[in-house]
Amino acid sequence: MTPIPAGISLDTLSELPQYPAATSFGSDIDAVNEILLSDTDEQTKRAAFLDWAARHQPCVFGRMATKVGTPARGLAMDLCWIDEQVLAAGPHAIAERTAADRRIWKEQAARGKSSAFLVIFNSRCLAHARPGPDRATTPIPLSLRGYEWICPNSPPWSDASPHGR
Repeated sequence: MTPIPAGISLDTLSELPQYPAATSFGSDIDAVNEILLSDTDEQTKRAAFLDWAARHQPCVFGRMATKVGTPARGLAMDLCWIDEQVLAAGPHAIAERTAADRRIWKEQAARGKSSAFLVIFNSRCLAHARPGPDRATTPIPLSLRGYEWICPNSPPWSDASPHGR
C-alpha cells in the first residue's frame, strides 16, 4: 500500500467554495463538461476529453498527442481517470489507481507508444471550485505541493519552478 503523508485528507473537498451552478466557463468547456460531469460511462468521457483537448489544448504537442485514433508517432497520451468514486474511496485509492496507470504508461512509453501521462480528476466539486488567493498559500486536499504521494519516484516540485503551485 502506498504510504500517505500525515495531513493528506479529502474530507474538505465538499467545503471548497463553488461557482454558482449557472456559471459558464466558455462554450467549449461547458459543452465538454456536459459529458464529463454526467452519468455516462468512462470511455465516453475519455473520448470527449481527448476530442476537446485535440481542438482546444494550448500546447501543439498536447493537441497532437490527443488525436483520437491517429496521434502523431510517439506522442500518444495515457490518461489516469480519477472519478468521484475513486475520490470517495480516499487517498489510498487515488494513489493505487495512479500507480497502476503509471506503470502501464511507463510500459507504453518504453515501447515508444506514449509520451505523456495525464491525471484527470473528473469531479463536479473540483470543476466548479472557485480559485482564490487563500488557496495559493493554504494547502487544499489535492494540491500539487503534496503530489509526491500520488506519483512516488517523481522529481519533487519546487516553489521556484513555474509549475510549483
